[in-house]
Amino acid sequence: MINSKLLTPQYIYASVDFMASTIAFMERQKKPIDVLMIETKIPCDYLDFFKEQLAHYRYIYIPR
Repeated sequence: MINSKLLTPQYIYASVDFMASTIAFMERQKKPIDVLMIETKIPCDYLDFFKEQLAHYRYIYIPR
């Protein structure tokens, strides 16, 4: 779980972005991952950002 009281907002945004990218990549590789469980570990203030980034990375990782 990310302790948002000890970290700077920039660090949290970078961590949440990395999580979204990693999840989308794992999904692309057909690896099992529980996105809902991961969402529970993200601070509420950053959850919308996470969902936006996850949608972005899922789009990027679509095979063309």
